[in-house]
Amino acid sequence: MEGSDAIGKVSGAALRGLQIASAWSVCFVKKKATGFALRKAKKKLDAATSMLGMEIYALYRRGEGEILNSPLITGQLQTVQEAESRLLDLQARADAIEEEYRKKKNAVSAKQG
Repeated sequence: MEGSDAIGKVSGAALRGLQIASAWSVCFVKKKATGFALRKAKKKLDAATSMLGMEIYALYRRGEGEILNSPLITGQLQTVQEAESRLLDLQARADAIEEEYRKKKNAVSAKQG
C-alpha cells in the first residue's frame, strides 16, 4: 500500500510540474511576441517624438510665434499620442500575460495541498 501512495504522490508532482512547465512555455511565447511588438512600438514612439521635435525646431527657426497652433505640430502631437497609447496598451498586455501565468502557477500549486 505504501508503494502505491508514493507512486501516486510522485505522479501527482510530475503532473503538476508538467502543468506548470506548460503554462510557463505558453507564457514565454506570448511574452516574446509581446516583447517584439513592444520594441517596435518604442521605436515608433521615439521616431514620432523626434519628428515632433524637428517640426517644433523648424517653426522656431522660421520665427513662428504660435507654434502650438500650427497644423504640423498638432498632427505630430496626435501621432506621438497614438504611439504612446499603443505602447501603454502593449505594456498592459505584457503585464496581463505575466499575471495570467502567476495565477495558473498558483492554482496548480494549490492543488498540491
